This record gives sequence, structure tokens and C-alpha cells, in this order.
Amino acid sequence: MKPLTNRQLWDDKLHAGPIRHILPRPGRRQLDYVVAGLLDRHLRGLQGGRVLELGCGGSVWMPYIALRHGMEVSGVDFSSRGLEKSRRILQANQVEAELIEADILMPDGIRTAPYEAIFSLGFLEHFSDPHPVLESAARLLRAHGILLSWVPSTECIQFKLNARWSPELEGLHYLTSREGWINLHSDAGFEVLEADYVQWMDFSMLTFPGIPAIAQKILYMILTAGGLPMIWLERFLGIRLRSRRLCMGLVIAARKR
Repeated sequence: MKPLTNRQLWDDKLHAGPIRHILPRPGRRQLDYVVAGLLDRHLRGLQGGRVLELGCGGSVWMPYIALRHGMEVSGVDFSSRGLEKSRRILQANQVEAELIEADILMPDGIRTAPYEAIFSLGFLEHFSDPHPVLESAARLLRAHGILLSWVPSTECIQFKLNARWSPELEGLHYLTSREGWINLHSDAGFEVLEADYVQWMDFSMLTFPGIPAIAQKILYMILTAGGLPMIWLERFLGIRLRSRRLCMGLVIAARKR
């Protein structure tokens, strides 16, 4: 088992830019809407408990969890630049958190375990074999603790378009199906409570490396706005559109056995 990314990739490409937002925007962006829903469904009732975010560099979710759910938040990442970005976001929200520079595969270095809940967004898929990562997460959880994750659906059209247009993304993701993720969690000692396709027809996560930055920004705004009807359908009418080929992501909730 090995990581499919490295510290330089995260430092140079993903954490090098400015902070654009200090909290998620569930009313404006499909990804934020579905992740907020996942957290709200499964963290309800855990007020005062402790939650750890895996791969927390630059994350806006630690302050969200602290402010909305009243939980004590911690985050772990191997990128010092990413942790510094997280620190600035937390300070902007006046939220305190423990930030740990460590490798999740060495859970003994995370001395504040165990946790009631662990959360990750776009993390599990960046390992050639996620099973040891899931086992490490299980060791950091209390008995019957909750593991909540978002991963990209590698079966969908959007993922395949990104792979075609951005060859540098090749080899950075673990490729499996919804059923594959369920089996991985089960084998690591979890009972899967929820595993669902999300972000129907969400093209806002596409990359367009061949066009100028300003054009990329305009396209991102247009594609993000295109997802608003999907948010409104679910929020106001309770209609949830799900498709293996057209949904950009997967959300997974699992309880430690």
C-alpha cells in the first residue's frame, strides 16, 4: 500500500492559493450541500463529543462542525502548508482546534484519540489500498464511533472527462465502485449505514487545463450555478436524483463494530 499523492502536490497545487471561503456554502454548491447533509444526519446528538478530520489541510469543515454541532474538533494532515491554511480559517471563525502534522497510517502519533466521529473529504481515494487507512481510522474511534466520508465516484462521466482532459490526474485515485467501498469498510470492521451516489449532473469539479485562468473561473461559476436546481429539488421537494454514471460523488457513513 502506498499514497497516490505526495506532499509537494498538495503544497504546490492545492494549498498554495489564497483562502476564498471560511465556511462551506451548502445553499450554493452541490458538494457542500451533500457533505453538510451527511454531517448533519450523523453528528446530531454528539454535541460535546470529539471529531477528527483526516486530510484537513485548508478545510472549512472543522469550524462548520464546531459551530453547528458543538463538537470539539481536531484535524490531521501531512502538509504543514495545508495546516497553516486551516489555522487561518479557524481563526477567522474564532474556533479553536487541535491541528496535528502526522501520517494517518501511524495512528500512535495522534495522541488525543479516541474520537466519537472521524470525517474525510477527498482523502480515502488517494491510496493504492484504502484498507489500512480504514483500519487506522477504526483504531482512532471509540466503540461504535462513526466514520463519515466523501469520495469521488470513479464510475461517473465527470470523472472520466477529467481523466481525459487532465492526464496529470492519472494514477492519483483508487478506482472502485460503490459496492467496492462498502466491502472495504466492512472488511475494516465497520457496519455501513449509508453509501449513496450524490451530486447528480454536477460538472463544477471538472478541470480545464487548456484554457486561461479567467475563463476557468467563469466556467466554474456557471457550472456551480447549474447545480442549484438539484439543491432546490431536494431541499424543497424531497426529490433526490441518483445515478451511477451521472453522480459526481459518493457519501459513506459507517459505524465501528
